[in-house]
Amino acid sequence: MRRVIIYIAAVLVLILGFWGVHRLDNTELTKQSRLLVTPEPASPAVESPAEPTPEPTATPTPTPEPTVEPFTTPEPAALKADINPLTGAPAGKDYSLRRPYAVMINNIAVAQPQVGVAGADMIWELMDEGGITRMEALYMDPADIPSIGSIRSARIYNVSVARAYDAILVHAGGSDEALSAIDAFGVSDICSVRGRYVSGTFYRDKSRQTYGVEHSLFAVGKGIVRSAESLGCSATHPDGYATLYGMTFSDTAQTQCTLPAETVAVTYAGGKTTDFIYDSDVGLYAVAQFGDVYADSGETPVLFRNVLILKAWTALQEDGLHLSIRLVGSGDGYFCCGGAYTPIRWYRADEDEPFFFTTETGEPLALGTGRTFVAVQQIGGFTGTTAFYGG
Repeated sequence: MRRVIIYIAAVLVLILGFWGVHRLDNTELTKQSRLLVTPEPASPAVESPAEPTPEPTATPTPTPEPTVEPFTTPEPAALKADINPLTGAPAGKDYSLRRPYAVMINNIAVAQPQVGVAGADMIWELMDEGGITRMEALYMDPADIPSIGSIRSARIYNVSVARAYDAILVHAGGSDEALSAIDAFGVSDICSVRGRYVSGTFYRDKSRQTYGVEHSLFAVGKGIVRSAESLGCSATHPDGYATLYGMTFSDTAQTQCTLPAETVAVTYAGGKTTDFIYDSDVGLYAVAQFGDVYADSGETPVLFRNVLILKAWTALQEDGLHLSIRLVGSGDGYFCCGGAYTPIRWYRADEDEPFFFTTETGEPLALGTGRTFVAVQQIGGFTGTTAFYGG
């Protein structure tokens, strides 16, 4: 009996000892784990070339939307028949009432190079979920462009941009919110996912499917125009439409810019950066992204007379995935032309009105005659940065 009691006591001692060591180990591991946790870096508070902000993974601290300033929309100006209303340049054809096309373009690194963008009259770049960006290329007449793409889906703010120009939207599906807006507001669209196109409009490039079939869809310019006709999309704006899209152009627009901007770096909240490099020999900005020159088919650099950087309130939606970007109301921004820049203001009365731009003092802003790149920078729930160099 005595031996049994001694044996039981020994077993209890071993168990208690193991438990104590195990508890100590866990406590020490917890302490070490805490030491390894690195605090998140603070978001940059000034316009500077800061380190890229991490991709959004959680709902950010809510930021109140900015107050919208009152703005009187100018009377629509008449457009000369032989002028391209998106560039202010001679067109050689009558664009006085012609509706443009807004084409959704894939813009992740593995989907480069883009195709057909050298023929675009204006390009918008907006942030998308997951920290990536997507481009929306506007064409007054894509008929002579053999291939455009790769084509991707639309978000509600892409629909908003198309509505600002009364454009026909070309896309490969979209978020539920975007598709609902297209249907609810009668937005003309050509869509590969919903069967809104005719044969010969879209095709798959098998050489682009290495990183996923979603990066392989392209559109044919002539097919886009045929689809619009077949679907009954009006080729012209309604009577009285402001066909200048809120823009005026001048060959001396650079005189409005007084601060150096030989290189401009726009970093979106997800960390993606687009650089604009001024070439004084041609008076245009080249674009660089993903460590390479932005070039059509990887061969023809896409150059821009103007760079507009528009600050727009941005927040994560309740689904924790999609973004809201406020493109109606007013906001600050920058205008770059001729290797220099100036702060500006932008205004837009509602979804079916164009954007208007003024200088800081309220004078109408004139763009340089030629192609424009519009970068929409985040403020509010997410914040991007812009840095200027040179001079």
